[in-house]
Amino acid sequence: MIRTISTYIHFILESIQKRGIIFTLKLIYWELIFDSLYGVDTFAIAELEDLGITDKPLLHGRRYQASNYYLLKHALGNLENLMGGFTPNTCLADIGSGKGRGLIMAAIKGVSRCIGLEISEKLNVIAQNNINILAKKKILSSEQIQLITGNAAEYSLDGNIDIVYLANPFDQTIVEKVINNILTSNKNNPRKIYIVYMTP
Repeated sequence: MIRTISTYIHFILESIQKRGIIFTLKLIYWELIFDSLYGVDTFAIAELEDLGITDKPLLHGRRYQASNYYLLKHALGNLENLMGGFTPNTCLADIGSGKGRGLIMAAIKGVSRCIGLEISEKLNVIAQNNINILAKKKILSSEQIQLITGNAAEYSLDGNIDIVYLANPFDQTIVEKVINNILTSNKNNPRKIYIVYMTP
């Protein structure tokens, strides 16, 4: 509990330094309101060991921290404009998808197919529950989102994926492998791929 409070304080102070106090307060507001707005569970900061991830090769990952709703909404809006709109063939892969906030927002925004890759089975179970809740409310279709439990370094991208979303999920070691996997996928199936990278 003490570590969790300390983590939140560190995040807030870091955000104030980077973005200023007014914008940070706006981020905190939307961070708190997202789950209430949709009736889901995505808000938390969790360290790897709290998620049962203790194997040394897997510790290149970073703690779980959901993408801020406000920033994500604007990023998806800008991406939609850049792509000239999302089509029925648009496919997004969220690598390090956590509790599914990025997938949920993309699906609500109109991305037809969303793939979430997450190494923590614990987080994927929560994400699936969130998806089921929103599907029952008809906010999105459960068929829009597919969850995969796996290691990002070993993940071969589907040849139809044209958006790759990463919310600061791991360090440079894994990022380099993911980029190589993206390049390999593009070599096998040439297309325009948009990469969205979100930092806390």
